Amino acid sequence: VLQDMCADSNLALLLSKPIKRWHILEGICFGLFKIIFLNWLIMVSSLWMIVYFHTHELNGMIWLGMSVSLVLALIYISMVIFFYTLIPNAISGILTIFIIIAGFGVSLTRERLASFPEAILFFANIGVEIIPKINLLFGISMNTLGILDLRINSFPIFCHTAIFLIVLHVVSYVRFSRPK
Repeated sequence: VLQDMCADSNLALLLSKPIKRWHILEGICFGLFKIIFLNWLIMVSSLWMIVYFHTHELNGMIWLGMSVSLVLALIYISMVIFFYTLIPNAISGILTIFIIIAGFGVSLTRERLASFPEAILFFANIGVEIIPKINLLFGISMNTLGILDLRINSFPIFCHTAIFLIVLHVVSYVRFSRPK
């Protein structure tokens, strides 16, 4: 869909109006996010009603705990768009999946990296710091829902995620705004 939307023929029509190129990318990103948000709203509402029917208690923490999945959806969308601005084909989705998989194990890699040579260790540590902490975001969600009791400081994780998203969007917009 993104590849068809950003085809040269469609892009020429969109760019004939006085609109900045990054506005198009932002519209695509938040349009996709709105679709995911509507699905999330329906699913969480259904879960909330099911929990209410079984427990006869209105549990508002379900909304807060499940809101982490919206953050994850924004990460997925932002990464696909970021990689698409670099490599405009299906590989952008594949690279996103690889980064997300790596994000699940990023907090567990410190011990494994200790055996690397110093030169590789430097770049590996940078990569570990950059990758979004997907497993910790899920941990925050599980804590909020009361499923697990993990010691996770959520503020640095959300700050890291916000900075990660901002950097992805800025690089994507700068890259997309440059004429080919």
